[in-house]
Formats: sequence, C-alpha cells, structure tokens
Amino acid sequence: MIRIRAWQHVVNERLKLGHFKIPVHLAFGYEALAVALTGTLHSPDHVILPHRNIAYQLAFAKNPQPIFDELMLRPSGGGGGVLGSMNLAVKGSPVLYTTSILGNGLPVATGVALHQKFRGTGGVTFAVVGDGAIEEGACYESLVFAKSQGLPLVVILENNDQSMSSSIHQRRCAIDWRAFTASFGVNYLAARGHLPTECDSALAEARRTCVGHGSPVVLEVSLHAYNQHAGASPGWAGDQKAISLADGPFLKPYNRDPLFHSGLTDHAENQRLFWECLADCDEETLAIVEPLLPAASAFSLHAGA
Repeated sequence: MIRIRAWQHVVNERLKLGHFKIPVHLAFGYEALAVALTGTLHSPDHVILPHRNIAYQLAFAKNPQPIFDELMLRPSGGGGGVLGSMNLAVKGSPVLYTTSILGNGLPVATGVALHQKFRGTGGVTFAVVGDGAIEEGACYESLVFAKSQGLPLVVILENNDQSMSSSIHQRRCAIDWRAFTASFGVNYLAARGHLPTECDSALAEARRTCVGHGSPVVLEVSLHAYNQHAGASPGWAGDQKAISLADGPFLKPYNRDPLFHSGLTDHAENQRLFWECLADCDEETLAIVEPLLPAASAFSLHAGA
C-alpha cells in the first residue's frame, strides 16, 4: 500500500508539471482494495478494469517503473508506450482488459466468465466498475445474463460518489444495491474501502460465494477519492483536494485513508518505507521529487538507490 501511495504521489507531482500527454486518473484512497484483490486471486482468475486502474496496475506490478513509463508513453512502458493509462493491460498480469468506455467492462467480463465456465478452468472473473458505469443499461443486462448462466463473476462496485463533475445525489436517485441484486438472486456483499482487513475478508468471501453457489456476486466498496476525477490534485487555486508529496504518505481526513488504518502505526517506519519506495524512481523523477521532501529523506533516497 505504501508503494502504491508513493508512486501515485510521483505521478501527481509530475501531473502538476504537465509532463503527461495523456489523461491520468489517480486513485488515492483505493490502495487497500487494490492490494486485497492481489491477495484474493487464484492462478486461473482474470481481472477486468475501468479507466481508473492505476492502483491495481501498481499493485500487480513487480516493478512499478514500467507502469510509470507507460504513462509517459515510453517504449519501456508496460504496454510498449502505446496503450497509455485507460487501456493498459500488461503482459503476464492477471489484468486481461481495461477500458475507457463507460459501462463497457462488465459486458466484456461476462464474456470472459462465460469462457471460463465452458472451459472449466475453475477461475473467476473480477470486474471492477464504478458507481457511474453501473448506471449503464449494459451493466444490468450483463448481471441478468451472468445470473441466468451461473457465471463465475465477481463485480467490484467502487462507490466513490464521484463522477466527472457531480455526486450521486446530484445526478440520480439513490439505489439500494442489496435490494437491486436480491431482485434477481445475485449475492450482495459490502465493504469499507479504507479498512484493509475488511477489504481482504470481503473479497475472499465474494470469491468463495461465487464458486460455492455457482452464481455471480456483487461487492459494493465505499471509497473516499482524495483526488479529482482526472489530472493533478490540486488542479486549481483553492482546490480542496490538495495532495502534496511534501506532506508524506498519510492524507487528511485520516479516518478515510486506508494507509492510516494499515496497522503500521510507527510514523518513522512509514516514512522510511515511503522513502524506500521513492528511491526506486528513475533519476529524472528523483531530481523532481527530492526537493519536495524533508531534508532527512535525501540520504534515504540516495542510500536506497
């Protein structure tokens, strides 16, 4: 989680400097869910991701640098510098497909789950969708089809109450997802995304329920997005979502920050691990981020490198 947080800070600082030619959607506050998913997957499982996929990409990556290089459109990137951010699927990763099309991921995931069932792989398809994407008609149709066919599908509904420029109550009526899924016999679970142990247990239960019942599962995860829809935060003067690498790993409000609830309460140890992760950056990025950090971290950065 600290590694994901550190590299998102790096991306955010370079977004502020205008170093990316493509849109980048950050996911500060999603770290616990991303890490929990990596621990839940079995070898035959697949993952389908939406445009906001950076936390998952960093969680699955053994080395975060290729993910960053892809955002910079470098040939050394995880997608050869041609896939960018919203459609990145790295070879060798359980991420089979990512999409920039709202509501597109769940129909694709339904097809993948159907293939898994026919082939008898024993795998489960995990589809990550947002509270906006789930409003698309194709998502309803996909859930009905998945239930009708008894597909091994777990839908992770990221509920961050944020779209491009509105909250849920500003754009639509409230939806009781427990009642909605119950109306056609789909199992429903809920978790709070800022609690790592809750994410772990909920995802494990979702997979067990899916396999045991031979039926799809919807897991709604409430998340706090510390960043704006896309681009850097702060993105303008007075932007309330002001994120700075200089403030260190934790973000306010702390009660919504999954890193704050990780169990690693030793602040000095958090800082050390944070600097250790930053030390893995390329030299160009190190030169940019080092002036933003406390003087005490400079030695740690170069010692780690």
